[in-house]
Amino acid sequence: MLAAPDFALELPLRLLVREGERGKVYVTYAPSANLEGKHGLPVGMAGKLTPERVITSAVTASSSNN
Repeated sequence: MLAAPDFALELPLRLLVREGERGKVYVTYAPSANLEGKHGLPVGMAGKLTPERVITSAVTASSSNN
């Protein structure tokens, strides 16, 4: 936040999880790469903000356990 205070406008990072037909789970998000350079965010920092693979893995693992 010190490097690009205006980036706070993008927070919290959002993730949509929904259930479709036949119980199929859909996870939709904007990759952190889309945020690169927005609001003065230094190059390379966007990738550190959202571990999408970790989040989507947790969501899909949780849905398969139900």
